[in-house]
Amino acid sequence: ELQDGVLFLARDRVQRHPLRGFEAVQLASALSLKTGVGERVTFAAADARLLRAAEAENLDTLNVETARPRH
Repeated sequence: ELQDGVLFLARDRVQRHPLRGFEAVQLASALSLKTGVGERVTFAAADARLLRAAEAENLDTLNVETARPRH
């Protein structure tokens, strides 16, 4: 369920980064999770712009298009 706090974070992230609405919601959700669990969070995506925004927000990132599977 989408919480008001996530929507407020998303609005702020759109002002900071060149993101579309849903991308900002994804990023805000990850930031909210990071705050809630108090641990590092890895943000996985394929969009380079979204990954740059996540890195700027101090999230660990994983580009799912270039990641190699580990066995």
